[in-house]
Amino acid sequence: METNEDAKLLALSAIAHRSRLAIFRILVGVGPRGLPAGEISGRLGIARSSLSFHLKDMSRANLVSGRREGTFIYYAAALDTIHGVIDFLTENCLTCPTRIPPPDCEQTRSAMRTTVSPAGAVTKAASR
Repeated sequence: METNEDAKLLALSAIAHRSRLAIFRILVGVGPRGLPAGEISGRLGIARSSLSFHLKDMSRANLVSGRREGTFIYYAAALDTIHGVIDFLTENCLTCPTRIPPPDCEQTRSAMRTTVSPAGAVTKAASR
């Protein structure tokens, strides 16, 4: 049985590859409409067989979703998954530098918010 932490680690390991990160960046840039696999392949210069392998790994990690339109499959970035990974890293690695959180650590965690720019840049900042 896969835990929530396992799912976050799977997504993190899947995106920690140069080609998969490039695929994800392109998909974030085009938004929810996504791109067909052939166009992703053409933009990145990745062989279709390699792209298929990467998209399969990314789909298994819930980093991309696919939808069929006629004979094409359009892939789109799953921003909720990457936001979950960012939140996981922030809460477990960046907020509290020690294993035993200080009393104000929980306040710091709850005061953080995630924002995404129109270009797809993700930032964590303190809420006001």
